[in-house]
Amino acid sequence: MNQNLKNSAQALLAMQRMSWEQGVAAQAFFEYGRPDIGMLMVREALRRSDGKGLLGITNPAMDSVDCGANGLPLYYAYQYTGDRAYWPALQRLADWLEFSAPRGASGQLYHNPGSRKMMIDGIYHILPPLAAAGRAGFAAQQAELFHRRHYDSKTGLYRQFWDEDGNSFCRRELWGGGQGWMAGALALACRLLPPEDGETKKTLGERLNRLLKAMKNYLREDGRFHDVLDDPSTFPEVTASLMMCYTVYQGISALVVPAEEKRDADRVLELLERYVDEQGFVNSACASPGFDRPGNSAEAQAFYLLAHSAKRALEPQKA
Repeated sequence: MNQNLKNSAQALLAMQRMSWEQGVAAQAFFEYGRPDIGMLMVREALRRSDGKGLLGITNPAMDSVDCGANGLPLYYAYQYTGDRAYWPALQRLADWLEFSAPRGASGQLYHNPGSRKMMIDGIYHILPPLAAAGRAGFAAQQAELFHRRHYDSKTGLYRQFWDEDGNSFCRRELWGGGQGWMAGALALACRLLPPEDGETKKTLGERLNRLLKAMKNYLREDGRFHDVLDDPSTFPEVTASLMMCYTVYQGISALVVPAEEKRDADRVLELLERYVDEQGFVNSACASPGFDRPGNSAEAQAFYLLAHSAKRALEPQKA
């Protein structure tokens, strides 16, 4: 394991995290091969539970769908330990998403409590935990609703933020991070859905390949995307690129992305190494907490680990 990865894992542990960042960081440590750290992070997410299903709560005024990011680490914790104590917590989260989470007239889940708005990011925090929990039907329904609402047929990309009250997009931009969240959700759902849900997997796989192809139309020579993909006046950043690489590797693993796509993903991932400093921080990311400038974020750190881990899982292991 190279030094950049070790340093980046350490830097991620030092970074302040919100509910979804805790979940994605825990996911990264499980997939990176440090389940001992992943287990500690799952324990903390469980400690910050509301008792109704939500996990990893850091801001009750904002936390709703974002908390779902802690669901996949719960599933990994169950797989790692065989301890069925983790399974009921995952099912409570899935119950909350399926039966209790605030939603619009169509059934699409709102992103935050008390706000009648849908954000494309939320799909990543919904689909994987539902698929892992065996809720394929509701997962497929939400995937369809998010696709119908946010998909832009002209570009093949996804619009960002829908306002139910205004019946319009309050942010129409084709945000790079939003494409990454959607792509990752589709790839993970394809990997986690059982064989009997082949038709759903086929549909999601087709959408994933269409999205990856559309994203590549906007990829810069340096391996980055502009923050808004089709607006070159916005700053270039690495997070969406790391998400894309991770998605390609996971999609290949799930047998829905052609294996030849690995070569391009490898090239992009190699280009992005120049943005990792000696302390392990992934620079030129869309920076938290406002995600409106270049800098650092926990999700960029996590997807750097996730992309390398998914790439390694596809490659022959040395004896």
